[in-house]
Amino acid sequence: MAAILDAMGPYVMELIANMATEEVKMLLGISGDIEKLENNMKSIKCFLADAERKRITELSVQRWVQKLKNAMYDATDILDLCQIEADKQSKSKAWLKMAMISSKEHLDYLELHWSSTGFMGLRDETNKKQQQQQQRALEEVIEKLSPPSSIRHLHIEGYFGSRLPNWMMVPATWVFKSLRILRMDKLCCCTQLPDGLCQLPSLETLAIIDAPAIKSVGPEFQSPSSLAMSRVLASSRRHALREVRLYKLSNLTYIEIFPSVVQLQVFDCPKLKRISDLSKLQKIEILYCPNVEVLGVPSLDSIEMMDGTMETIPEYLTTVTPRYFKLTCSGKLYKSLLTGTSSCEYHKISHIKSCTVDYFRRR
Repeated sequence: MAAILDAMGPYVMELIANMATEEVKMLLGISGDIEKLENNMKSIKCFLADAERKRITELSVQRWVQKLKNAMYDATDILDLCQIEADKQSKSKAWLKMAMISSKEHLDYLELHWSSTGFMGLRDETNKKQQQQQQRALEEVIEKLSPPSSIRHLHIEGYFGSRLPNWMMVPATWVFKSLRILRMDKLCCCTQLPDGLCQLPSLETLAIIDAPAIKSVGPEFQSPSSLAMSRVLASSRRHALREVRLYKLSNLTYIEIFPSVVQLQVFDCPKLKRISDLSKLQKIEILYCPNVEVLGVPSLDSIEMMDGTMETIPEYLTTVTPRYFKLTCSGKLYKSLLTGTSSCEYHKISHIKSCTVDYFRRR
C-alpha cells in the first residue's frame, strides 16, 4: 500500500498545486473557473475514500493520509471563499448595470466613495502586477458610473485608480453644464487632474484634498483645446470658477493660470513654491505651506497666513499690497514684530495698512 501511495503522491500533489493556483486566481478576480477546481477536489476525495475503505493500519501511511485530509479541508475553505467572492463580483457587475446612474435625469448630487481598506490592501501588496490589476478593475467600475448631465454637485472619495475616468476628460465633460461643485478626496494614485475641468462652464467651487501624487494645479484650464473656454471662464461673472481649496497635496509645487478664481485656500502643501497668474484673486489663505517663494498676484483684498514654525516673514509679502493681512506665527516672530520699526521683519509688512498678528500658544 505504501508503494501505491508513493506512486500516487506526485499526482495528488500536482492536483493540489493546480487547485491552489486556481484559488488564488479566483480571489484576484482573474478567473471564475470554480467548476474546474471542484473537479480536482472530487478526484482527491475519491482517493481518500478508497483509503478509508481499505482500513490502512500502517502508521506512516495513516499520517500521510491525515496530512492530505487537512490539505483538503483547507482547500474546501478557500473554495467557499472563492464562491463568495465570485458571487460578490457577479452582484457588483449586475448592480452597475442596474444602477444606470447616467439615466437618472433628475439627479443633482452624487457621491462615489471607496473605503480606505481597498487602498491599504493595494499599498501592502508587493506584486506590482496585482496592484495594476486591482487598479484597472477599479477604473473599469468608475467608467460605468458616469453621472447624468443634470448633476450639480459631484464628490469622489477614496478612489485609488491611477487615472480619473474618461467622462472627466475632454471632450466628454461638455455635457456637465450644470456642475457647480466638484470635490475629490483621497486620490492616492492620480498624478494629474483631468483636462475636462476646462469644459465645466458652471463650475464654481473646486476642492482637492489629500492627493499626494499631484504636482501642479491650473494647467488643466489651459490645454490647447481649452483656450477658448478659459477666456469664457475668465469673462463670465455668473458661470465661472470662483473658489479653489487645495488641502494636503504633499507633492504640489505650483498653482497657476486660474483666470477666474476669486478665493484660494491652500493647506499643508509643504513643497508648494509658486502661486501665480491668478488675475482676479481677491482672498488667499496660505496655511502650513512654508516653502512658498512666489506670490504673483497683482492685487489682493486679503491674505491670511498660518504656520506655527514661521520665524521670518516671507519676502514675497513685500511685493503685494492687500487691504488686510492676518498672520498666525511662532512666538519668536510675534515678539519680534511687537517691537515695531526696530524689527527687520516688521518692515516687510509695514506697507500693509491693516494687520492682525497672533501666535500659537503652547498648552
